[in-house]
Amino acid sequence: MQACDEDRGEHVREGKGFITACPSSAISATARDVQQRDGHRRPCDTAAVPLIDVIDETFVVAPPAVVAAELRSPALWRRLFPDLECAAYDDRGDEGVRLTVTGALVGTNEFWVEPWGDGAIVHYYLRADPARPVKPRRLVGIGERHRGRLKAGLNELKDRLEAGRVLGMPRD
Repeated sequence: MQACDEDRGEHVREGKGFITACPSSAISATARDVQQRDGHRRPCDTAAVPLIDVIDETFVVAPPAVVAAELRSPALWRRLFPDLECAAYDDRGDEGVRLTVTGALVGTNEFWVEPWGDGAIVHYYLRADPARPVKPRRLVGIGERHRGRLKAGLNELKDRLEAGRVLGMPRD
């Protein structure tokens, strides 16, 4: 099965247990967006939910501006996502950064920093599709690997920024 939006050159194909998405768009449609309930095909919908949709958050007892500055570091992105190329497309200052991702996944990534109490909540969103065909049962593992690397990296950042603070006490 294949559906195309001829004007944009985007397409999705499903067959032999694989789902493929054309990497020409930042966020491509999924196979379920190709066919309506009545069985008729329709053009790709790039606003569809991506195949990989990771959402998480971590509280860091540090000034939001300091946390946001750390999250804008390309070195951090490389450590967190060694299989992805990240590029900032919306630097939101103290509120974080939005990135495009390419490589093993194609889509967007966002670090949103929300001031909270004596620190900041780092909200994280990865919305992307695999760049190559992937069997549907492997999608969960891909998302979990990215969530695990993210959590480990943000906990390292948290430990570094909170170093010297007495647990349970506000920051100085």
